[in-house]
Amino acid sequence: MKSNMKEVRGSYVLSLIVVVSFLFLFVPLHRAAADEDLNHLYTLWTQGQYRDVATGAIEYMRKPYGKSPVAFYLLASSLCRIPEYQDQSKKYFLLMLNRFSLDLKSREQVEKEMRECSPANEKKPAQIIFITQRTGGGVAGVKGKMYYWLDSENSPLVSDPAEIIRTIPAEEFKARLFEVSKATDARRALSKRVGNKFLIESSAHFIVASSSRHTHDQLKNMLRGLETYLKFYVANFNMPEPPYLITVYLVPETEDLRKLAEKLHGIRMGESSIGYSFQEDLSITGVIPKTTYGTLNHELFHLMVHNNFGDIPPWMEEGMAALYEVSRIEGDKIIGLPNWRGEVLKRFWGLRPDVGTLVRMDWRSFDNAERDFEAKKQATNHAMARYFMLYLQNKNNLRDVYNAFREREVDKMLRNPAEDSVKLIEKILKMEVGEIDAKFAQWFRE
Repeated sequence: MKSNMKEVRGSYVLSLIVVVSFLFLFVPLHRAAADEDLNHLYTLWTQGQYRDVATGAIEYMRKPYGKSPVAFYLLASSLCRIPEYQDQSKKYFLLMLNRFSLDLKSREQVEKEMRECSPANEKKPAQIIFITQRTGGGVAGVKGKMYYWLDSENSPLVSDPAEIIRTIPAEEFKARLFEVSKATDARRALSKRVGNKFLIESSAHFIVASSSRHTHDQLKNMLRGLETYLKFYVANFNMPEPPYLITVYLVPETEDLRKLAEKLHGIRMGESSIGYSFQEDLSITGVIPKTTYGTLNHELFHLMVHNNFGDIPPWMEEGMAALYEVSRIEGDKIIGLPNWRGEVLKRFWGLRPDVGTLVRMDWRSFDNAERDFEAKKQATNHAMARYFMLYLQNKNNLRDVYNAFREREVDKMLRNPAEDSVKLIEKILKMEVGEIDAKFAQWFRE
């Protein structure tokens, strides 16, 4: 192996368990006050000034993290009350339902609003409290899933639930954000937050706190790696550099993760969970007992991609994040490598969605929510997404596909977001989706 090439492997527990960690995004509509611009739009919206809301929401979506379900809902529910834009509103409603992992209650409320909304209906739009998260959603609180590949013929794939147990004010999360030039202040605040059992280091874009007995040099090495991945995401996918430091919490055991998750974010994690990321305070938390940190690269992708691509399709977001959890650094490039998900896909090939089905998926179908997140199917969907991204990378098509989906204009989309996804990927790859799937299957079996 060349000296300028470095492999970064995913995180393992007892060399047997590999986790797909997930991102929490809690965005109640009534908590818009944490953002002055969104709060202003919310006020106009409650006053029925829908034209002003529509204009402002489109502008807001160009801001960092502006493509949120709240902004989409404000826009869609306003457009449908403006006669000449009622048809356009349907696209935003449908795109919202397709691209965001809404909990079941808010999803049903959005669907009801879409059906009933019209200029003739003087009823004010429903005020919805959204709870969204990647990898699943539930009726009461959050029921996110993690799944594991156990390296044994008789070991099952396991779903592990998580739930919200305590609501933390948005202002508290906001207070944890420090501009990249304020590392000294950030270190002081972080030390106060976690206590003296954590060793703290920082770099240009990160501040890390570890209770895993890491040395300063080990933490600095991890930070150098994270900086490399961040620079790659910025250069290759045009992700904006974060204006705030990203906080990384490292713990040695799953029980430590559970305690920290409850303290920091009000989340009760499953007993086997080993990592998650949280957008509201730009943080990543993981069980990293040694120096392998592939899970952190996975979570970093999630935090960064939502800055300017909050409506990224599920198969692309999960597939690309997973692509870089096992990868190598080659000069200024990051190359995704084959990994354990290939064994999942091979074993459950009969359960896999073909490419056409995959790119049509919304979050509920991607997470197999209709079947209570059945673990084998859910894990196969994720494995298929990861290996399709690996296929696109190896065929030099990944960046073109990513850019095409990020830059698409809603007014030029088909009414059905799922079919629009198929047409778009056919256009980029210059072949019908059935042929794309056949070529993928041939490539995977080689």
